[in-house]
Order: sequence, then structure tokens, then C-alpha cells
Amino acid sequence: MGFLNLTPDSFSDGGRWQDPDAALRQAGRMLRQGARVLDLGAQSTRPGAVTIGPEQALQRLLPALRLIRAAHPAAILSIDTFHAAVAAAALAAGADWINDVSAGRADPAMAAVLAEHGCPCVLMHSRGDSQSMEALTDYDDVVEDVRQELRRSTDRLLAIGVRPDRILWDPGLGFAKTAAQTHKLLQGLPRLSRAGFPLLVG
Repeated sequence: MGFLNLTPDSFSDGGRWQDPDAALRQAGRMLRQGARVLDLGAQSTRPGAVTIGPEQALQRLLPALRLIRAAHPAAILSIDTFHAAVAAAALAAGADWINDVSAGRADPAMAAVLAEHGCPCVLMHSRGDSQSMEALTDYDDVVEDVRQELRRSTDRLLAIGVRPDRILWDPGLGFAKTAAQTHKLLQGLPRLSRAGFPLLVG
């Protein structure tokens, strides 16, 4: 998976790909380097990032998404968003996956969008939001707690009608986790995988 941040403030490449033509060039570069999935995000989720609304996110996202979809029809395009309105508009514009860093917690309407479209969806474990997550690192057993919290998010989606074979889990390395907890999560990936959902780890 190649990450394409259409934001001015992402920690790794903020501002580099905001121009749609620059995003298109970077998308082509990552596909040539072997990426199978491109993950496009218009909302930075780094610690301390300011949350923007769906309208601003769509202004950043849709021009690049449309260019990339037209130029690379075979690419799998994932949209990193926790806004149901952004997910719905992106899927209508040709996106394939939704990658929700809140696992459906941030927007109660997300589950219905995922169920309606039947698209693959990544449920990432996190707590709080970009402003508060660094203070929410209290776990009894980080692997088991992450498993249980992802399971609860998954059950909410299943109850709305999302198919289990459409769900992937992301343990959310670094999101409401210390470095030591992230290391334990990496060691505990086999425990998480026993839940039966494919794992996306980044």
C-alpha cells in the first residue's frame, strides 16, 4: 500500500501532493514501484492535527481521486476518512476501499455507507482523536484490549449489514499507543489474526 497524503500537515509529506497533478505523478510512481493499493487521505491524522470537515476534505480529495482513477483504472484506491459523506462521495467517484482510522466511531453514518456499497473497509484501532489520543494509552493487555475494541467496532458494522468478508483490521500502530505498546502489538499480530480478519499493518 502506498500512502498519498493530500494535506498540508501530514507528518511525512505534508504539502507535497496537494496539487492534483503532483498527486497523479506520485500515484504513478508508487504503482511503478510495486504498490497494489493507493491510500488517499485529505485529513491528517498525526498527533495534534486539526480536524477538518467533510466539505474541505472533498475539495482536497476529489480532483486527485478523479485524475488517478482515470489514469489508473486497474489500481485499488483506498480512501482514508472517518466522514461518511466523504466515503460516499469517494466511492461514487471510483474509490474501491474505505480506510477509517476511527473504525466507525467518529461518524455513526459510516456503517450504513459501508453496508450500502459493500466495499472493503479497513477498521483501524485508535482512541479519542488526533488531539487526545496521546493521553489514552492505558491498557491492561494492549494486544487483548485492541482485539476486543476492534471486535466491538466490527460487531456494530455487522449489525448494520456490512459483510464480514469485507472487513480488514489495522492495529493502529502509534495511535494511542506508546512505542513499547506498539512493539508488543507487532509481537502479538498472530493473536489478532486469530479473529479471522485480514490484518493491514503500517
